[in-house]
Amino acid sequence: MTDNPTAWFLVATDDGSDQAYTATREAGFDLASDADAGVILYDRTSESKMTNPYPAGPWSDEDDAVSPDSQLEPKTLREMGRAYLADQVEAGRARGLAVRPHLAVNTGAEALADAVERYQPTTVVFPQAVEDDGGLFDKVRHNTVADLLAETNAEVVLIDAQGNPVR
Repeated sequence: MTDNPTAWFLVATDDGSDQAYTATREAGFDLASDADAGVILYDRTSESKMTNPYPAGPWSDEDDAVSPDSQLEPKTLREMGRAYLADQVEAGRARGLAVRPHLAVNTGAEALADAVERYQPTTVVFPQAVEDDGGLFDKVRHNTVADLLAETNAEVVLIDAQGNPVR
């Protein structure tokens, strides 16, 4: 496993409740492995206008110990109530990938733009299903994110329900 890969894939994931995101995560792991890239797991379930994914207490974003800029490890994710994300990070690492989680501190295009700007991924991987119902795909098509993706030259790959890239 390379701790500092030269390329990163931003891969959308969730808490395991939507099979489309499970297929996307697994396909993203495969694509990153083939490209010898690392994976940033973008936890779409962390998006919220009402709550901050860094809760009060020792995991507060106001505490120097853990903040949006911290490298969250599985132990900390579990303590934050995100065992599903810890399991996903560990699953990717077990495949030999460098994997980091990303918790969105905002919502919509702004949250996605923050992740793209922060990590400068070479590839952004989303489920095709989001194209059908709006949601995350609309965020990708939103002008600010589209402009950001163009500036970073990131490729957007949609994954079908069977886990295959849509061409």
